[in-house]
This record gives sequence, structure tokens and C-alpha cells, in this order.
Amino acid sequence: MSCCRSACDAVAGHFNAAVAHAELDRYRRKGLDKRARRLIETLVQRGVRGRSALDVGGGVGMLAFELLKKGASRIVLADASSANLEAARDEATRASLGDRIQFALGDFTAVAVAIEPADIVVLDRVVCCYPEWKPLLERASDRCLKILALSYPKNRLDVRLSIAFENLRRRWKGDPFRAYVHSPSQMRGTLEAAGLRHICRRGTWSWRIDVYARPA
Repeated sequence: MSCCRSACDAVAGHFNAAVAHAELDRYRRKGLDKRARRLIETLVQRGVRGRSALDVGGGVGMLAFELLKKGASRIVLADASSANLEAARDEATRASLGDRIQFALGDFTAVAVAIEPADIVVLDRVVCCYPEWKPLLERASDRCLKILALSYPKNRLDVRLSIAFENLRRRWKGDPFRAYVHSPSQMRGTLEAAGLRHICRRGTWSWRIDVYARPA
């Protein structure tokens, strides 16, 4: 991101080719995990068929592929990691979905202006990757025509301790990537200030899923 370039570079470095290939292999063998399944289920309930989508920080494209399979008309997959997007391109070709998906590489807050607004915007496990979450949500809401869904770690002591331990382990290994737990109320305030209305909340033990809608 332009306001936190070091964080964006850390994300790109952390999600390297080895990580991308492992994620894609796991998706091919096991499909989506519980959090991602619930996010997709919630979006399908709100209506996916025939709608355009934007997957911000979409990694190797797992949610993007599922949205296309559920009937989304087209999707843009934006990510800071070139390795993620390379793996996503390979899977899109293998799944014969390449004609309905586009890729946007780089700092989303910088490239968002060149991406057309979409009916559905998804940010799955994205805000937790950046210390400065507000510009990310502001750009994402600006691209949203109808529905915005995001998942993030619950702001609970055990979750915060787990993430702190993982960050310490990364520090020992010389990996500059860090994960963060942000205030749900502050994130909600930013999205509501952008004209979105909170309509649904789901989750798992450690993850929360919030869905917002643009009033008609």
C-alpha cells in the first residue's frame, strides 16, 4: 500500500512461490476451509449469479474460483504477491475459468483506481495483514456497488496471544511479515462512513465474517 509500502512488500515476500504452491495444492485436495466456506455460503445467500466481483488480497484465487463456479459473471483478483497470482493463473487455466478472471498485481490502494467497481467485494483474511487497515477498507468500499464481505481475527485474548506468538516466530526467522488484530468497531465505522450498512455476521472459533450492503 502507498501508505505502508514496507508492509505491502512484507506481504509479497512472505507469500512466496513455496507458500503459494502449498496453498493451491491444499485447495485442490481439500477445497475451502470452514471460514472460507461460510463466507461463500453467506454471499451465495445474498446473490452471486450474474454479478461481478472483486477479490482483494485474494491469494491463489480460492474464493475467486468458487464465486465463478457459483455463477459470478466475472472477477478481478488483486494481490500484492506475484507468486500468488502466478499460481492463480495456472489454476484458472486448469479449471477453464481464465476468460472470466482478471489479475491486478500490487498495492491495492494504488491499483484500485484502475479497477472497475464490482457488485461484490471480498476481503478474506486481508485487513489482518496490514497495520494501516483504513485506506484498504476505504478503497475497497469505493469499488463496491452492492455487497462487501470481510473476514478478520476476533479481538479476543487467546487470538491475540496466538498471533503474537506467530509474529515472534517470524521475527526469529527473519520474516518481516506481521499479522494484526484490529478493532471491529473502528472498521465498521469506516465502512458505514463510506455508505455501507452492516447486514450479517458469521464466523468460526477464531475468525469473524462481516457482510455489508449498499442501500438501494
